[in-house]
Amino acid sequence: MHNVITLCYEGDEEFKAMLQEVGCPRSLPEIKAYVRGVLAAPRMVPPLDVLHHIFNRQRIVFPTREKAERFVINFLGLWDELASTQMQAGFFRHPRGEYPATAEGLLRRIQDTGTELEAFLEGLDLGGADPEEFPAEGREALEHMGQAAALMDRYREVLQAEVPAERHVAEAMEVFDRLDEVLESCMLAMVVSLATARRRAE
Repeated sequence: MHNVITLCYEGDEEFKAMLQEVGCPRSLPEIKAYVRGVLAAPRMVPPLDVLHHIFNRQRIVFPTREKAERFVINFLGLWDELASTQMQAGFFRHPRGEYPATAEGLLRRIQDTGTELEAFLEGLDLGGADPEEFPAEGREALEHMGQAAALMDRYREVLQAEVPAERHVAEAMEVFDRLDEVLESCMLAMVVSLATARRRAE
């Protein structure tokens, strides 16, 4: 008789604690963006290979075998959850209360958003996505992502040069609420265009 492993994702807070315990170099939102990029790419990459890359190809040291098994089961459960919601909206929104309405909070939001965007693109690259071969919709989405990254760089430079007034911080937070929606739309457009291209090639 074969043992059947039931995949189960216990939730973000539980998995964050597991990541912290083993010293993962990436945050959970960054991991989610990375996996979404891999899932959108044309070449299938096994989940455990992706996990190896998430840890920068370093060996993961678990305190016990039981914790190792629980970690892997949760990662695979998260993978399945992300795969099943790949075409749904709402995955790239940063809740307003997640960052304080201060210059420091805005800077952290910019850094986190930029890191997640970069992780998504890294996941695409790991899965063999070649920008030169993207469908037109994918190339357009990639161009918009680049424009968004440039905008974040400009905001970052301003914040590092001077402390803005509270009113300007609030206005910038509104801008980044809209930017979340733009980036999510770009990612969805990328996912859909690459999936369409794969079906046509089959």
